[in-house]
Amino acid sequence: MPVIALVNGLDEPAAWRKTAPPTVRLMLEGAVERAALRGYRTQEFWLHQDGMSAPSVSAGCCMRGASTALLLGPLAYGAPTPALKWEHFASVPPRGAAARP
Repeated sequence: MPVIALVNGLDEPAAWRKTAPPTVRLMLEGAVERAALRGYRTQEFWLHQDGMSAPSVSAGCCMRGASTALLLGPLAYGAPTPALKWEHFASVPPRGAAARP
């Protein structure tokens, strides 16, 4: 089953579910539900995991089969767009995110 990587750039691994505004939680839930309806599974990746860097997140996504698509969730306030290997993914930034990752 193809994978869509859900990349969390917030300050905590569970921030999408616990502290993010309701719109962000609905976005995540909708992405997971829509992916399942289309035959995809989703896997979350937290950008700030111990020892993680943007290249290692990119590699981890690819190793787990997430070479199909990547959904970049909200980033911490003022954080730059992560230097992921964007050329490996079909990416979808949320509205209001960087126009060009």
